[in-house]
Amino acid sequence: MLTATPGPTTTLTASPANGQAPAVVDDHSAGWDPVSRRVILQAWPADMTSAPTTWAWDGLLWSQLSPQHQLPAQREASMAVDPVSGRLLLMGGTSLSSPADPTVQPQWGSNDGTWLWTGSDWNRVADNPTQGGHPALAADDATGRLVVNCPNILGVETPSGVGPGQLTLPMPSPSWAGQGSFSWTGSAWVAAGGSVPLVLNAAVGYDPISRRVIQFGGQIQGNVDQTAAFDGSSWTLLQPVHVPPYGAAVGATDAALGYLVVLANPLDNPNLATTWTWNGADWIRQVVNEPPATALEGYRGPNSQMLWDPAVNRVVLIGRSSNASPTLSVWAWTGTDQGWQILGP
Repeated sequence: MLTATPGPTTTLTASPANGQAPAVVDDHSAGWDPVSRRVILQAWPADMTSAPTTWAWDGLLWSQLSPQHQLPAQREASMAVDPVSGRLLLMGGTSLSSPADPTVQPQWGSNDGTWLWTGSDWNRVADNPTQGGHPALAADDATGRLVVNCPNILGVETPSGVGPGQLTLPMPSPSWAGQGSFSWTGSAWVAAGGSVPLVLNAAVGYDPISRRVIQFGGQIQGNVDQTAAFDGSSWTLLQPVHVPPYGAAVGATDAALGYLVVLANPLDNPNLATTWTWNGADWIRQVVNEPPATALEGYRGPNSQMLWDPAVNRVVLIGRSSNASPTLSVWAWTGTDQGWQILGP
């Protein structure tokens, strides 16, 4: 197992000094905090009745934090650094109702808001523009703003059986009320202009080569493999020659190597996590050492988070190392020669 020395270094050094990672996690969100210079992770409990927990990872150690204000119990939120305020922002998420009861299915609940991390506490700063989960959220370096694509999903998923244990599939689905594209001014969400097809669980990141935000994949009560680009004023569907496996995916921009990295699961081999990079016009399959497919599995899409971590000067992936354990592990993207290396714990 490899670990990393904190700081802007490109060298990964072996060390056993990892702390205990969050355990018993059903879903999680993570992002880099420029204030404390650590990765902040919000862990959502499996039962959705216990309070969520906030953690920090400094490139070596995990530590649980005790913010004065805690986020509402929810799943499927996204985090990114707000270029305007220089703070970590969380938005999106899905409030659920009594998932332990087999006759009560997930409810797309009330708007739980957009939150900023002050470096030590959560501060609610706005309503979300829509209330769907897993929004495609990324910083647009060309415009200096966060941009997001997120569906508005309303209603309750109700079982067709009656009585405990009589859940019948397929279940009626909630109402999809449309997709919106928005940017963050530093204090409010405003329409960003145009939108891509309505999806959940899409990979998104800024492309330094074409100077656009690139979004790939996702789910529309099914799987898609579309690639779209945002030029600061509108979204355009692209037609790359090569396309990653369709469906849920995660991605992040490698600020050191200068390109977008994406992980996706092929449906014909769900035990494989495939790595792709974007060259400004096309997807390139990188056949390298890769994390297990369990790192991408989750409740309604990938149970993983990919982000740029300046502490180790790498893109990192935070996800499960196996189905047998809900404990989170961290992998680092080291480039097209060696691929992914586990940092721990």
